[in-house]
Amino acid sequence: MTDEQGKVVSMKERLKARQTAARRKQQLSDRRLEDAHAMALMFMRTQGDHVATIKAALKVADRYVIALRECVHVLGGSNLEVTATFPEGKMAIDKLSQ
Repeated sequence: MTDEQGKVVSMKERLKARQTAARRKQQLSDRRLEDAHAMALMFMRTQGDHVATIKAALKVADRYVIALRECVHVLGGSNLEVTATFPEGKMAIDKLSQ
């Protein structure tokens, strides 16, 4: 194996490791978001609110976020980000009703 081939193999291995780490991080973020959503629903249940009402409210909130995202694009912005901050770090949220 030549030196160049060794570099290519090394780069492929590093890329694969980065992709695996990124997938794990995304899975962990997804799991945390699902857990937070479940906890919010559980909290609302204990407060006497109906789950269907909460889900409907989250869908309405999603529509507002979509409209706001479109406004940002019309005004020349490139992106709208909704970010939740946790003790472990920040996480972008695409849909509130996830």
